[in-house]
Amino acid sequence: MLNIIRDNVQSFGIKLIVGVIAVVMLTFGLSSYNNRNINTLVEIDGYEVKLENYQKEYERAQAEYRKAYKDNAEQYMNAVNLKRQILEQLINSVVLLKNAESNGIKVSDLELANQIYNSPNFQTDDRFDQKKYDQFLKNYRTNKIAYEKDLRETLLTQKYINFLNTGVAYSRKYVESEFKRYNTELDISILEIKPELFAKQVKVTDDQIQAFYITNKKNFEQKKQFEVSYIKLTLDDELANVKVRDKEINKYYERNVTNEFTINESFNSRHILISHSNGQNEAEDAKALKQAQWIYDQLQEDKSKFKTLAAAYSVDPGSKINGGALGWVVKGTFVKEFELAVDSLKKGEISKPFKTQFGYHVIELIDTKSAVTKKLEEVKEEITQKIKKGKAKRRLDNRIANLLKVNEGEVPKTLVQHAETTGKSITKTKAFDGSNEIEGLGYSYSLYEDINNKILGEVGSFQLSSDQSVIIYEINKVIDPFIKPIEEVKDQAKSMAQQAETKKFAFEKADEFADSVQTKEQFEKLVSDLKAETKDYKFKLLEDNREIGNMDFKLEIYKIPVGGVKILNRQESKLAVYVKAKNSDQKDVKESDYAALGNQLQRQKVNNILNGIINNTRKGLEIKQNDALLNALKIQL
Repeated sequence: MLNIIRDNVQSFGIKLIVGVIAVVMLTFGLSSYNNRNINTLVEIDGYEVKLENYQKEYERAQAEYRKAYKDNAEQYMNAVNLKRQILEQLINSVVLLKNAESNGIKVSDLELANQIYNSPNFQTDDRFDQKKYDQFLKNYRTNKIAYEKDLRETLLTQKYINFLNTGVAYSRKYVESEFKRYNTELDISILEIKPELFAKQVKVTDDQIQAFYITNKKNFEQKKQFEVSYIKLTLDDELANVKVRDKEINKYYERNVTNEFTINESFNSRHILISHSNGQNEAEDAKALKQAQWIYDQLQEDKSKFKTLAAAYSVDPGSKINGGALGWVVKGTFVKEFELAVDSLKKGEISKPFKTQFGYHVIELIDTKSAVTKKLEEVKEEITQKIKKGKAKRRLDNRIANLLKVNEGEVPKTLVQHAETTGKSITKTKAFDGSNEIEGLGYSYSLYEDINNKILGEVGSFQLSSDQSVIIYEINKVIDPFIKPIEEVKDQAKSMAQQAETKKFAFEKADEFADSVQTKEQFEKLVSDLKAETKDYKFKLLEDNREIGNMDFKLEIYKIPVGGVKILNRQESKLAVYVKAKNSDQKDVKESDYAALGNQLQRQKVNNILNGIINNTRKGLEIKQNDALLNALKIQL
């Protein structure tokens, strides 16, 4: 299955919050080239992937890994190269959008409006609730225009996928043969043939280091650098001249009392989620409801079993490891059915099973908090400071604009003249290239991008994000890019050459093992000789297990006979896989089981088609990378 564009949001807690956009793909803020700015990671034929949108998706995925794997999360995130995977996902979202558009697929304003107005997340008493919609936008730190643009792109992608679905079908005979395969449990042991296992066997010579340096000179390039002088103007310079009247404070409070100074009603709950087929398989749904009812009955007898039952039966990976705990949330956060169930409970009560789009739930209401509105007296000083800072910011902006204003026929002022006018002292920086910090100014990337296309001696201004201060700068020196001499980077070149040679050696050894390691005994001897550790897994093909790998990798494992060993590739790794057993359960197979698998195979086929479309389309697209920002984030495409 095409895991690169798969929705990474697996947790029920996250899914309920973003239910309105829980479709096959999520596209986050793919803004047009016309809105271009320096925080662009990648540009694809006029579309941009923004830093803030990458960070949102990466943080979301990180949170899921930390919930699922706790102390081992970093290891798993590194193993799947999560940073690159998230960026690739966003790039592929753009590719699918462009394909949808080129096929003449569109989303009308009416379709977009219906999606929003009919979403249970934005309804009260089965009617659209503008306040809920506004609160949703506030919670996700976005605005109406940006959110509806993203939602339109999501719907467009979904329509394109549905369009592809119409051309995919399978024969009954094929489905029956696949049912046996997909219903087989594989019992395996995996040895990852890591380069570090052979580190002591590989020593690079000076000639190899020199050769690596010559072949990979781009890795040792020093980017263009700048040295600037600047003066710094701060909000504090203006605050002393700002006054705030009581009338302004009262007006601000009245206008923002609901959004800023009211803590909405909230509740703390836990749940057990049993998946269903969403109406595609009546027998499966009935079985799920029966299991949920059994869990409810168990809890009626002994509520202390909740954590144990959640760990054993819940399909929500984000909460099951915490005994089903969903934590404190504001009312109106979850889908309508869940909220109604909570409303019907008293503290400590457990709900009967109820159905949402995610499955059957059994929930316990642990505690509630009433809405609280802070009085004006409690927040008066806070409001005063907000208004003062706002006024000071406007005064500072106007001051900068007036300082830099050049009337017709006038010569722009130098930094020395600006220093004399403002009474500020001039500070000089060392050379910087956007990847290092500047003393007194912080991380230099954004300033570097602002200066990058300017010339020696030019004067400009730049706002610091840390404290909203503004600097007026003058470019003193421009240092063109150059390749650092090997004497300067020899340690770095040696380390990189060592890594490259060790990886090459490990892969060569893995190829040797492909011929010499084919039985259980040979596999166990290899593990012993390498003094390595193996990992054991039991799984079925349709089970979602990121740690094992994607569907293509699982299918390769399935081809290995019981007792056999094979060397397989997984991303940039080599693994020895030993198949201990295959257990197939073909009892009580119903017609509905075949139908469910047929639907699954159809979705899988469409994903394979999408994979091909993405790969072919990307070959013809111009993809521009922001190397400075990608390097700063340690992402390699």
